[in-house]
Parts: sequence; structure tokens; C-alpha cells
Amino acid sequence: MGQESFWKNKKVLVAGGAGFVGAKLVRLLLNQGSTVRVADNLERGRKENLREIFDQIDFMQLDLVSFDSCLTATAGMDVCMNLVAKACGLEYSQDHHGEMFTFNTLLGLNVLQACRLNNVERT
Repeated sequence: MGQESFWKNKKVLVAGGAGFVGAKLVRLLLNQGSTVRVADNLERGRKENLREIFDQIDFMQLDLVSFDSCLTATAGMDVCMNLVAKACGLEYSQDHHGEMFTFNTLLGLNVLQACRLNNVERT
């Protein structure tokens, strides 16, 4: 008798799920039986990356720099997989490393704090 997947019937948030890697993760989670919510601001991600599965997910166009958006996205979730990051070209990142570090740290901390407040069991 096969072992049931941990992911079956889990409510999973994929933050940044409309990006190339995020969209692949969303497909894997759906194949494992998860209910998937994607939160993405579509700055770099694209709805087209989710085109053939869009009707199977809960999509929220949100900017997770906003703490209120993080609270909305994480509400009711069992698991959060955070793939959100501001990504720019190498030269920009080298010239603005403090800005990039601050921005990406804020993104990560907002999501983690919202998960804690919404009792998300795994982040």
C-alpha cells in the first residue's frame, strides 16, 4: 500500500508563484493534491506561466511589501512557500545592494510575521 503524500489536501500559499520557478512548484503541488493559492504582484511573474492551471488555483494579485497584503494572502493556509524577491540585473544589484537587501528582507519578514499571526503551521 502506497504512502499518502504530505501535500494531499494541504492549503499551500506560493508567494511569487507566477514566476518561472513558482509556476513549476504550483504544478507539482497540484499534482500532489494540494489546494494552491498564488500571491504575486506580477512585476516579474506572469499569469501566462499559470495559464493551463489558472482555473485550479486561487490567484491573488498582491504586493507583499504591504503587511496587510501578507495577512490576506496567508489567511487560512497550512503551508507557505515564499519565493518572493526583488530581482534586478547584476549591475543594478551591485550598485544598490543596500536597497536590495532591505527590500528583500522586508518581503521575507512580512510574510513570516503574517504566517505567525495567521497560525500557518509550516513556512
